[in-house]
Amino acid sequence: MTDQTQIQIASGANAIPIQTGVPKVLIRHSISDEELTMLCEKSKDFSMDVFWVALGVIVGSLPTAIVTIHGMKTVDGVLQIKPEGLTHLVLLSAGVCVAIVSGISAAVRAHRNGSLEQSIRKRTTGEP
Repeated sequence: MTDQTQIQIASGANAIPIQTGVPKVLIRHSISDEELTMLCEKSKDFSMDVFWVALGVIVGSLPTAIVTIHGMKTVDGVLQIKPEGLTHLVLLSAGVCVAIVSGISAAVRAHRNGSLEQSIRKRTTGEP
């Protein structure tokens, strides 16, 4: 079903031959406007669920983390912090990291769906 093509990446002693497959036939599928809209509409995404959980962790641990940071002392050059305060600081840091990553992931997925819809619509209208 595919033709094999060999591509030369570099010349000389460091040349790496790479073999790729190219389809003999490109199959197109028909899709109605309604189906396209349903395919690309924003749906509830798992990464948004993770984002909201992380935001809850941030909001829940923020007051205690602020109190912990305010109450930190140094004794003989060593930072003194209670274990429960450290736990809240770790939870706050982890929540912020997870919220950032899941928020970026959700934004990228939303943009990708919009790009797919635009690409398919341009294909049917004949625009470049």
